[in-house]
Amino acid sequence: EQVERSENICISMMLLGCMTFTMSNFYLVNHHDDDIRRISWEVISSTVSIFSAVLLFQACNKVLEYYVLEGMWIWYQLLVDMAHMFLWFVALQLVLAYLSGAMGEHNEVSSTRNALNLASAVTPTRRLERVHSADMHMETVKINTACWAILLGHVTGFAAINAWGTLQQAVPRNLPCSFLVPVLAFVGIFCIYQSTENLREKLANLDGEEDEVDKLWAKEVAETEDDVMSLAVSFLLVQALRFLISGHLPDTEGNDLPGLRQSNLSCELLFLAALAFGGFDFAQISVRKCLESRSNGEDGDQVADRVTGDVEVVEATPASRTSQTS
Repeated sequence: EQVERSENICISMMLLGCMTFTMSNFYLVNHHDDDIRRISWEVISSTVSIFSAVLLFQACNKVLEYYVLEGMWIWYQLLVDMAHMFLWFVALQLVLAYLSGAMGEHNEVSSTRNALNLASAVTPTRRLERVHSADMHMETVKINTACWAILLGHVTGFAAINAWGTLQQAVPRNLPCSFLVPVLAFVGIFCIYQSTENLREKLANLDGEEDEVDKLWAKEVAETEDDVMSLAVSFLLVQALRFLISGHLPDTEGNDLPGLRQSNLSCELLFLAALAFGGFDFAQISVRKCLESRSNGEDGDQVADRVTGDVEVVEATPASRTSQTS
């Protein structure tokens, strides 16, 4: 009877929580403030993307594990996982290039260009209509590109976590090697970024100029690559921190060994680590804003700015990861 009563209470609380959450979402996405509506839809979009990306990557990875990786030496598994990661990187570049119109030409891109071409040969009234039509088609291109950028970015991030996590499992189980892997992952992924950026610049300059679709491709890919960097390196860093605190390295999915129970001290130290990362993130954002206000918008070196941005997103993410683990 006591068990049945507890189950009824849990089910009731779950239903009330689901109803409250759903109605809160309806309230936020219909809010009178435009910024609140926009941010609410962005959060919902990111959440749906993350769960969809997890399912998509897990489906592909489980097929690999069942048919290829089972019983394989871990260093061979590492090669397969790295190849899997590179395939998602290539898919990310090609899909965004096509959707943005930088490579190939689908219906929305051709409609945009046709509308702009016809605008110069019509009356002023018709010209405004053509330009408005081109803007609408271009907005559709941007939305589709951003949508697939978020989804493929998360899938590529999980593939990077899996690949570099396998390396962390393969190296000797000691603190220097565990903390060296996040550094190697940062350097390796950044080298991939620089290679793809150089390739994009060469393709964009084939026609002699960088048009709007080339800029859209570069912008979405750069933002997505930063997400991949933050997902992979932050996960590996938290894995190494957990090894430092508890003495046990979790598996590639972040799970502890079966039957292993963490002490209260380990949980408290992880929570303190999350607070430390959060405090450091707040401090560096404040310092960066002060420096930017003093520099009066002067442009710096693009590579240095990209490295600085990647370091910021990487060190900011462990705060949430360590708090979740604790």
